[in-house]
Amino acid sequence: RGSRLETRPALASLAFACSRTHVRSRSRSFALARASACAMVQVLPFPAWPLPNILGASAQPSRPTAAAGAAAWAAGSVDDMRPCQAGCGLAAAPGSDRWGVPFDTCCRGCATGRGHEDTCAGFPLPPFMDDEALAMAMQVAELEGQHQAHTAGLRAERESRAEAASVSDQLWGDLPSRVGEGAQGPPAWRRAGFFLLPCCFVSCTSAAGRRAWRTFLRSWSVTIALAQVVILVLAIQLHGGFVGVEQNPSIGPHYHALDAMGAKNVAKILRGGEWWRILTPMLLHGGVMHLVGNLLVQLRTAAVLELLWGHSAWLLVYVVSGAYATLASCVVLPKQLGVGSSGALCGLIGAWLSFTLITWNQTLPYDIKARNQQVVSIIFSILMIIGLSFMPMLDFAAHIGGLISGASLAMAVFAGRLQHRGTRWSTRCLGVVICGGLIIGTLLWLPY
Repeated sequence: RGSRLETRPALASLAFACSRTHVRSRSRSFALARASACAMVQVLPFPAWPLPNILGASAQPSRPTAAAGAAAWAAGSVDDMRPCQAGCGLAAAPGSDRWGVPFDTCCRGCATGRGHEDTCAGFPLPPFMDDEALAMAMQVAELEGQHQAHTAGLRAERESRAEAASVSDQLWGDLPSRVGEGAQGPPAWRRAGFFLLPCCFVSCTSAAGRRAWRTFLRSWSVTIALAQVVILVLAIQLHGGFVGVEQNPSIGPHYHALDAMGAKNVAKILRGGEWWRILTPMLLHGGVMHLVGNLLVQLRTAAVLELLWGHSAWLLVYVVSGAYATLASCVVLPKQLGVGSSGALCGLIGAWLSFTLITWNQTLPYDIKARNQQVVSIIFSILMIIGLSFMPMLDFAAHIGGLISGASLAMAVFAGRLQHRGTRWSTRCLGVVICGGLIIGTLLWLPY
């Protein structure tokens, strides 16, 4: 102990090398590290003062247990686990002073001889120090880690299965589960029913259910649907009731009643000046079957789109697409009466495709798969609409005209959602030009 300045660097180097010996090393290395730490304690009894993990005087943390100290020792979370020189039963604080000498006490109170401090956050030493017990503790810690990893894997698998089995809707939320449904989720018939008619599976007993019903009933989709039902009932009551299936396969009134109620009639539009007939066909339907088919789409898909777009944008696309569908039908099929909201609904489908493409890069990472599936379903629906539009009793001109007008109008309406200013203005101008050109060209092409 003759020269402290000469002894400190040598001992610091030895202690530094020994303290870095991992607890999972062989017994010889472990014994060498422990003997070196004890020799260092005998030579340098007073460490430097700046100890880590020393809390304030007002804090009274709960002291770790001996089991936690054994687990930390076995897991190797503490690089240098040495007993406190003051004999308090805790491990010396990790780290070293500014000269590189490891600390040999757990807190400042033990270092100064004033007694152990209550605010010390040191690890308790394990109740064993022999190599056999240490190896056993290491095996136990490894087995516990494997068990925790296995449990976490099973939990993640159950959550993924539950998420895959769950059915969710943007308007109605998740399908409520019933008692007895296991990890596989609701049965197939409930998932299919919720996909087609989610309103039949959501009650008003919960706050989420009441909020969904309130949003649904306040939408334009429901308001227009109620008006369409009332108008069909009036047409049947005021014009002789139902006619035979041979005259009206849709189970409804005679076509003279539909003409009197405001159906598309090119002669009355051009010769009689009844231009309001461009809008009224959206509220008329040929019969019960025709109305039910359109309402299924309007109250299911169109209601969700109204929630996404907002009431004003949805109503604009619905009305403009329906009006242009009537104009396109006047040009292509001028000798036939036309009723139904299918042209407006096709316009919503076309606008849905434009909206998805405009907001393509604004999808969250975990929604990319749902977005891709949505685009595929939209394209499939459009192809089905085009294919089925050429069947008898269907107005293919109104369907295709509604698709094109809705897609072009959506470019102008939803261009503001684009991030770049140049792309935003170019998309909006292109949509206005296409939609305006279609309307003007169709008006000039009418058979006056």
